[in-house]
Amino acid sequence: MEEVAFRVLLLTALLDRLGSRCEAVFLSAVAFGLMHVPGALAQPLFEVNWPLLQTVVQTYAPEFLFQVLLGLFLGALWLRSGSIALIAAVHTLLNLGSNFAVGI
Repeated sequence: MEEVAFRVLLLTALLDRLGSRCEAVFLSAVAFGLMHVPGALAQPLFEVNWPLLQTVVQTYAPEFLFQVLLGLFLGALWLRSGSIALIAAVHTLLNLGSNFAVGI
């Protein structure tokens, strides 16, 4: 479903609206990264606990960057191939690989 939402629907709509492949891929990748933001970020925002928010953001920054880079890769792959099956398979394989790397 992520591929349909972020690549087929969002990326295609951004491309139609902006006319720039680079901008459309970048914005959809940032949206993809933000969608993966952990709930841990919500707690310090609701409590207005800025020191805790800073700690959580610093801890999450590398993961966010990884998710944005993954979104860039998958977006470029979608524009290049036009194959939802291919990007879904690549995304699945990357998710499985990261799960195995951390020991499921």
